[in-house]
Amino acid sequence: TNPTDPINPTDPTEPERPITPSYPNYPIYFDSNSSKGVNKNTTGTAKKVEPEKSKGFIDVASGDWFKQYVDYVSEHGLMNGITEREFAPQMNTERGMLVTILYRLAGSPSVNGEIKFADVGGNDYFRDAVLWASEKGIVKGLSEDIFAPHKNMTREELVTMIYRYAKIYGIGK
Repeated sequence: TNPTDPINPTDPTEPERPITPSYPNYPIYFDSNSSKGVNKNTTGTAKKVEPEKSKGFIDVASGDWFKQYVDYVSEHGLMNGITEREFAPQMNTERGMLVTILYRLAGSPSVNGEIKFADVGGNDYFRDAVLWASEKGIVKGLSEDIFAPHKNMTREELVTMIYRYAKIYGIGK
């Protein structure tokens, strides 16, 4: 089995993954012994089973392989849902989202100063996080005055921000 195969993971303790995209619908699992939240009908196809929901998020089921991680980040205030009821686990992460997660991980330190990015406003949820990350050197923006907070992250942007954060906070010396 391929370790990156979402349907047949190599780790036997890792739960099965959905065989169809789960957002915005609940995942449908296929399991021959019906032990992972599926009822197998007589034709051998999977039927949707309404699973127990996670922390009130209607799109995170108790059988989802990532549920414990969603619970952790929401319980520790690192991430919120896109609404009070939706986490949107299949949604891409935007630049403003990751900066906010890192800011909260750092304890949401108080910030003072002017934001230098024209596309980050005073009422944006990520404003303080972007100001903090910019002052710390974690982010530099796409240009001197554009941060692009709603741009989906590339892997290179993600690792760069995490690396700079880790270096500043002495993680993984």
